[in-house]
Amino acid sequence: KNLLSDALTFLLMGATDLRQTDSLPSTEAVALWGALPPEMQHVLPARADEKLQKAMGPAWQTSAGGLVAALLCTPEAIRLFGGRAAREGKGVAPGGAKAIADIEVDSIGDLVHPRIDQARKDF
Repeated sequence: KNLLSDALTFLLMGATDLRQTDSLPSTEAVALWGALPPEMQHVLPARADEKLQKAMGPAWQTSAGGLVAALLCTPEAIRLFGGRAAREGKGVAPGGAKAIADIEVDSIGDLVHPRIDQARKDF
């Protein structure tokens, strides 16, 4: 779990000059969920933080930021970082969060592969 969390942090900060991450309380997955852009808050709406979303907005528009955002929204990441409720398929947060079984994404590839393809074109 820690290895994957650190890998996400590295993807977001290691190969970029993003400064928006300075306003985050942490770069752990749970903290990053609150900063995801509104269109990606479909799974964890109760964790949304408008201030962090605004600060991180430009970062999510980059290739690296978009890839990290996509990875954070996969069912696999939600199960891994979302705690017991996520692993049991009971949803992650109150206030309208979907149960893991109700997420409309079949796998990590549905969100991530298009981002990887875009990064290949960009670089």
